[in-house]
Amino acid sequence: MKKQTTKRQAHDKGSNIATYSTFDLGGTAALLCIGFNLIALDKTNPKRVLFIFEWDDEIEKTANKYLVNTLKVGARTLVDNMKMLKNRIYDS
Repeated sequence: MKKQTTKRQAHDKGSNIATYSTFDLGGTAALLCIGFNLIALDKTNPKRVLFIFEWDDEIEKTANKYLVNTLKVGARTLVDNMKMLKNRIYDS
């Protein structure tokens, strides 16, 4: 999981928005459980979806907790978020 800065449109005005992005579906679902803001899905690669979050000072720390299996989230919330993400991937 990595941080990247991209240029995105915000409220019809061009602005630089710091973002955090990952290809990890489970990690993305976990970040959503904590309350981080998913701002886009990049489907330009037909085999992988890049999940793009608004940057937050705690997002990398939280993602690392997920990777080392110390992040605590509700099981049902995690599964619900994974289903929602899969729907977003395959519906559009």
